[in-house]
Amino acid sequence: MPKLRILQLGLEPCQTLTGVTIKGLVELACHYIDLSTLRVHIWVDSLVWVAHSEVVTSPPNGKRAAPPGACALMTLEVGNTPIPEGNVLVVALALLHIFPRITIINYTNAKWTGVMGTIMLSKRLSSQISALAHSSRSTFDAPP
Repeated sequence: MPKLRILQLGLEPCQTLTGVTIKGLVELACHYIDLSTLRVHIWVDSLVWVAHSEVVTSPPNGKRAAPPGACALMTLEVGNTPIPEGNVLVVALALLHIFPRITIINYTNAKWTGVMGTIMLSKRLSSQISALAHSSRSTFDAPP
């Protein structure tokens, strides 16, 4: 199913502390690049664990996947999925790295408001910095 665009696993995610790990999310992002909407229980602790882990993993020999940023996912449905206390920033950055085009998170747990706000702030900063870099390059590229 490489052309899969929408994947909704079960009903709206609830407060279950288990679900798809960061490895599973990365696999979805790398192998289903047309995926635009995903509803899934996420094991958020796995996102936090990777951020604090010193374990470095390497890809299996010969296994090729899509380049980072190729996944089209824009909408993530997380419902009432819990976020460990004090880890809103880590969750936001992890999701943004996995799904760089994400723009909508559908949630009922208020902690996800901070995740969505962080993602949108990061996107605005990236856009502004890119615009500044472009205008700076244009200035230096102009003929004397």
